[in-house]
Amino acid sequence: MIYQDVVIVIPAFEPDQRMLELLRDIRARESKPFEIVLVDDGSGPAYEALFTEAKEKKRLSFIDSR
Repeated sequence: MIYQDVVIVIPAFEPDQRMLELLRDIRARESKPFEIVLVDDGSGPAYEALFTEAKEKKRLSFIDSR
């Protein structure tokens, strides 16, 4: 059986802790090869710490659209 890679794109504007919970839940449920693309939709510097914490996770790409 051949598995195709899965890419999960998550746009985020002014996220809160639920974004980190979502990332944890995706990793816990997904068993096939996958990558998460997290897109900061212009949240501003107040959210930088949250995005920095998210970027430390494996299999995650980050796009800053500011």
